[in-house]
Amino acid sequence: MARVFVHYDISDQIILTAEARYQDEKKVLAGDAYDGDHSISFDAFLPRIALTYSASDQLTLYGNIAKGNKPGGFNDDFYALALDTEDRSYWRDLGRGIFDESNVWSYEAGLKARPNENWQINASLFYLDWAGQQLTQSDALRKAGSNRQTTVTFITNAGKSEVKGFEIDAHYEAAEGLEFRLAYAYSHATFKDYLDENWRDLQDSNGWYTGQAIAAVIFPGGDVNATPSLLPAGVILDAEKAPIDVDGDGAPDRFFVVDTVDPDGQVKGNSLPQSPHHQFSASTTYRTELTQQMNAFIRADYLYESKRYVQAANLAWMGDSHKVNIRLGIEKDSWSVTGWVDNLTKDDTPEVVTRYADFGHVLMIPSQVRSGSRYTFARDFMVTAPAVRSFGLTLSYVY
Repeated sequence: MARVFVHYDISDQIILTAEARYQDEKKVLAGDAYDGDHSISFDAFLPRIALTYSASDQLTLYGNIAKGNKPGGFNDDFYALALDTEDRSYWRDLGRGIFDESNVWSYEAGLKARPNENWQINASLFYLDWAGQQLTQSDALRKAGSNRQTTVTFITNAGKSEVKGFEIDAHYEAAEGLEFRLAYAYSHATFKDYLDENWRDLQDSNGWYTGQAIAAVIFPGGDVNATPSLLPAGVILDAEKAPIDVDGDGAPDRFFVVDTVDPDGQVKGNSLPQSPHHQFSASTTYRTELTQQMNAFIRADYLYESKRYVQAANLAWMGDSHKVNIRLGIEKDSWSVTGWVDNLTKDDTPEVVTRYADFGHVLMIPSQVRSGSRYTFARDFMVTAPAVRSFGLTLSYVY
């Protein structure tokens, strides 16, 4: 990795900083569990530029532009010998064996103000232009040497996303020992372009797909055909893909079809999963002197987060969360004793909800790997429960 950094004082009030990084990363997948040794490399040029203007002792304005990234890697299961070769090859041909790096251009402008000794205010506007966001999906693959299937989870790249919003926080010292803090953030995070496979499957009304091979119909006299009348509305024979002879008798017995009403799974405009639009927090702290060397304090925090969607299709979401935490204690020099209560109001909003395959409910769907059908599993949700209301006592000593 190489890095260059420049700091330049344009004037007494204006400072320009610029930096650039180049990184080259290689990832290797090897071992007895895989079908060979595989490697992939990623390189990235990551610039950043920032401008700071000190308008006065009470006000500073700033702006910055930067590019960041998250390297790609392997979806290990599509190379694992424990899974069927044909299934693995199919998914790797579709590019699922690896996932690309994710990169984001970020733009931010803001201010830091201290109107008087009692107030501190920070505010900023931001915009993120995100390409190749890494999202998790799942599908069913056969186990090696068996018709039994298992669900594998893999990472795929979204097309493009954007995040725009603003943040503001304020700190107010109302009196000696009494402080208030408020913070609010608004974030509108949406897909600009992403074809989600799960959403496509949910929208598919006929169960057919382009490229599906169907058995030919043999009429009296030996004529081979696959009459359109036997196909559902919107499904036609593929005129550009020649029929195939499966049994080797010289006559075609498999035809390929095109599903003209196949949904593409586009989720443009949907919110990014796990991204709340609104976040708010408020806290107050009071400290008082018990003796010349000992202080007592109490602090209360309120945390709010608006609903978050579980998946790209935006069909399921977690509701708003409201949490209250309390701290009460004494401190002296190098030691302190703190009593605390977390989630005082017993908020039961899940921490995280993940869509996954339910192994207890088996379904039969058309196979995109081979002719006929394949088994898969109904989709369900895995919920990470919130921490219950809890309380305790913490003793700390610094030496």
